[in-house]
Amino acid sequence: MGLMLDALKQIEAKPLSFAFPSLPPELPGPPPLNARASEQSEQIVSVAEPAYEELAASILAQLPADGPAAVMFTSPGDGDGKTRLLRALAPVLAARTDRRVLLLDADLRKTPMASLISQIGDLKRGTLALLDAPSLLHPEVSALGGHCDGIYLVVRLGHTIRRAVGDAARAIDRSGGRLLGCVAIG
Repeated sequence: MGLMLDALKQIEAKPLSFAFPSLPPELPGPPPLNARASEQSEQIVSVAEPAYEELAASILAQLPADGPAAVMFTSPGDGDGKTRLLRALAPVLAARTDRRVLLLDADLRKTPMASLISQIGDLKRGTLALLDAPSLLHPEVSALGGHCDGIYLVVRLGHTIRRAVGDAARAIDRSGGRLLGCVAIG
């Protein structure tokens, strides 16, 4: 985590940072259909629950209390764990707030940018949308961030290249996005 924070300090960004231990590859997907699946999901989430609670509190503190909000999660490169992180974070956020929490697939290869921007604009009061966006290796992703209330940069320790973290933060800044913080996954 120190390498990531050093890179961010070099570009004068001071976002919050959250460290997550390595998680088992089988993270919870859609809501479980039976009690056994629910039990397995709870065991996996409990591995890093304090960090998820801290991240959820930070997200909620940085957003307007009652209006709709959209927060994009992206990364400097592919394979940094955004989807697994969000699948575990969404239920924690839902438990901490009265808002309706939506997890949106923001893969621009599947959904056109105009459709995603429309979905963000159509969010109803009291809704928090978490956008699972592709990495910033895809240039159009930083443009999508400008339509969100904030962006979290997800990095995987030992995987994400140090220089890429600074490049990603600068790309977010250039596009008018608001970097809320970084999430480091170990």
